[in-house]
Amino acid sequence: MLDDLSIVIVTWNGDALLSQCLESLKGVCGNAPQVIVVDNAASPETERLVSAFSNCKYVKAETNLGFAGGNNLGVLHCTRPYVALLNNDTIVTADSFTPLMQYLDEHPQVGVVQGTLVLGRDGKRMDTCGGMLSPLGGCTSIHWLEPVADVHLEPRIIFSAKGAFSMFRRSLLDELPGGLFHGGFFNNYEDIDFCHRVWLTGKEVHFVPTPPINHLQNATISKLPRRGVRSREIANAMFSLHSLLGTYGRWTLLPKFYAYRFLMFLRCVITFRGKDAKVYLDAVRMTWRRRKEIAAVRREVQAKRVISDRELFRRVIFRPPLSYWMNAAKVWLSGKF
Repeated sequence: MLDDLSIVIVTWNGDALLSQCLESLKGVCGNAPQVIVVDNAASPETERLVSAFSNCKYVKAETNLGFAGGNNLGVLHCTRPYVALLNNDTIVTADSFTPLMQYLDEHPQVGVVQGTLVLGRDGKRMDTCGGMLSPLGGCTSIHWLEPVADVHLEPRIIFSAKGAFSMFRRSLLDELPGGLFHGGFFNNYEDIDFCHRVWLTGKEVHFVPTPPINHLQNATISKLPRRGVRSREIANAMFSLHSLLGTYGRWTLLPKFYAYRFLMFLRCVITFRGKDAKVYLDAVRMTWRRRKEIAAVRREVQAKRVISDRELFRRVIFRPPLSYWMNAAKVWLSGKF
């Protein structure tokens, strides 16, 4: 079944990580899947590295397209019926792909699936098992940072699949307004926007337990300026919500989204963290400059949507218990993640 799979990996000055990822893939899957490596750095060293793997195709990006644009370029070279997106900072330990292909075959109403991701080389804590929509307009990760030993996994509906390890039928992109990722997003929120559009076409997004893939997390994005990354993430969320929400969502969800961000902005101002406050101002400015593009995307998406905001919210909004936030705070304060 792996002969039906194309895997897209985007890299940028990350040869050490990419080498580990490709070696682990070859050790588990052999030469069966088609592997497309998109090099955002156009590095001769990366090209030589990829050429050592007979089932891998090297694709050079003329400029740094980011995760979003890199994957968009990669899928153009995919020739198999299933496409998996895989981060270059992952290590494959067993065949985590066949269960996802089988699940898509057995559930035609599902458009996108995500498999199991664990954090770090020891794999003792969960990454995320997908995200659910927050009442404040953000995305709440399922089982985020929870000890693997304490988690019972089973298939479930999710709002969004993480781009680090997700899969879909290549034919899905022919039906989807806007294709895979919005190229202007560069990094952050592109996978959530993609899955939101999938939901609006009437397809579902599911988490499916698989043999875990180890995710070293943020290995590429950590090289970028933190505040710039954060501004772009917020701006991309604004772009996505303005273009994808219907009238009901714009009146009910957007005010909460902006109220929460405004409170975070005020907190930065009150605590004299001017550079952090600028993150929110930059995001608003970016969104204002893209207003015509937002309007164009909105017209296209709203004309083709088949599910209402009310129905979608009923299925994907999740209110985490206090224990969720306490566990996340405890782990983050430990400084290990």
